[in-house]
Amino acid sequence: MFRNLWGLATRLEVGMAGMIVLIGASIWGSFQPTLFETRGVALLLGFIAFSLSAFTIEKIRQLITQEITFKKFGSVFAHFSVVILLAGGLYGKMGGYVLQVPLPEGEIFREPNSHFNVRLEKFHAPMDPEHRPLQFSSDLTIWEREDKKMNVKTEMNHPFSYKGVKIYQAAYGLTSLQLEIRGPRGTKRIPVELTIDGKVLRGNMVQQLDQPGEVLILDEVTPDFAHNEKGNPVQLSTLPANPAILVFYNDHFQRDPLDAKTVGWVAKEYPQRVGPYTISLVDYKVFSGLQFRKDPGLPLALAGFGFLLVGLAFMFYFPEPNGTKR
Repeated sequence: MFRNLWGLATRLEVGMAGMIVLIGASIWGSFQPTLFETRGVALLLGFIAFSLSAFTIEKIRQLITQEITFKKFGSVFAHFSVVILLAGGLYGKMGGYVLQVPLPEGEIFREPNSHFNVRLEKFHAPMDPEHRPLQFSSDLTIWEREDKKMNVKTEMNHPFSYKGVKIYQAAYGLTSLQLEIRGPRGTKRIPVELTIDGKVLRGNMVQQLDQPGEVLILDEVTPDFAHNEKGNPVQLSTLPANPAILVFYNDHFQRDPLDAKTVGWVAKEYPQRVGPYTISLVDYKVFSGLQFRKDPGLPLALAGFGFLLVGLAFMFYFPEPNGTKR
């Protein structure tokens, strides 16, 4: 049975059929990215690698009994390079990973595979006068033990590498706001947690005030608030530079939840008053979107690419024994 399988694998038609299926899967995967995470694709890559390995071994056996030329030697190199490329892809798929981590300032992420800790000290996003971002960067502290820490920086297009893991600066945003409400019964602070796309979490939308049925309704959030020349509120950019939150007031919420009065946008230097209450935004926290990427198969893939270049050079740029160039 093994001989039959080996004979089938060494046939050029079988290898080409596998490559055609792989091309089709790649096209399909551009519309369904999760396809590349399935076992079927891994099995397909394994089958193609096995077929090319068998084909290459048979080629080597034939070369032993024939006169060795650069063209034939290059052909073996080219086939072997594809095997290495596929092996690198399989190894990277099984042993690698990509993690998207929205890390707030001052908080720690424990990398689960390489066992080190990352704390975001500060996120930086300098802007030009028109509020266009010039650069994104994060000041990080990395350590495995408390007595062995190092301070590093990762920037957009300039990732930092540690223990085979590359840390990319991928995104940014707001993680929470803190409102202060001063009323007849004193002052209280309200933490307002946000989703990763900057929306108020459902459980934070309605905040109870002093009297029964009297609430604030927290609605839209803008990360960079200002007023234009006409005095209308505008968003200058997507950077978390001057966040604001749109607030509504309802003093009979239980009776009619939809009958709310617009209080207005509350920003750090732009408090609002409604009835006996003064609402201020006193603080906010930002997150840095970090991407942790590990691909242990990359060295193999690069080696396979090198073998491919050598094989093609032997096939096309070295003369045959009769002196002609191929």
